[in-house]
Amino acid sequence: MAALALEDRFMNLVKVGEKTSTVRRGVRPFTPGEVLTLEGTGGDNLGVFITEVTFKMVEDLTDADARADGFEDSDELLEVLEGIYGALTPSETVTVIRFAL
Repeated sequence: MAALALEDRFMNLVKVGEKTSTVRRGVRPFTPGEVLTLEGTGGDNLGVFITEVTFKMVEDLTDADARADGFEDSDELLEVLEGIYGALTPSETVTVIRFAL
């Protein structure tokens, strides 16, 4: 079973259905149909079902991608991603993992 760390503030959004995806730097080897364990920073774990995995360049992230990830728009998503990973280039690849409870 695959696992990803997730800050507790984001874990709470998953639990209430406001976050149905996560964007991760680079190409990540996840498969639709796989169960993914989200590991909260406070020790809370949650199993989700991966529904879709896509690879995009940073510059191609949309407001719809951002909303599925629990953000208002792609600018806010990019700001948070850069806070986690550091500077991202527009042509850098990210993995968008969509999931359901």
